[in-house]
Amino acid sequence: MADNEAVIMSSFWDKLYQTDNSFFGEEPSNFGLSCYDEYIEKKNSKKTLELGCGQGRDTLFFESKGIEITALDYSSVAIDGLIKRAKERNLLSNIHTLFLMPEVIIRFHSTKTNSMLYVHICFSICALHGNR
Repeated sequence: MADNEAVIMSSFWDKLYQTDNSFFGEEPSNFGLSCYDEYIEKKNSKKTLELGCGQGRDTLFFESKGIEITALDYSSVAIDGLIKRAKERNLLSNIHTLFLMPEVIIRFHSTKTNSMLYVHICFSICALHGNR
């Protein structure tokens, strides 16, 4: 993604999350629950890389299940809120802005087995069209 596109995405999500600190809700998504039941737990995945974690409702759920998760998002507003909530719950997620993505993905894939990539892309599509 070009730097300009990343800045546009970051600005879009920052504005949205500044106006609603729980845009997608607090509970894990149905997609996240399904992925946990059908893939993470069954495959005994111990580490997950989540792209587009937003405010972290699935991130915190996975972490509460003992999954080591690296969470990335374009929005520094979302990341700051997620870090705060993770600390309040004594969770130790590895949380970054998406601008670090290439470096983090390379490190993630080169260090662990039993790992999974988690992307709930419909959030981006729905949010841009006004749906949750």
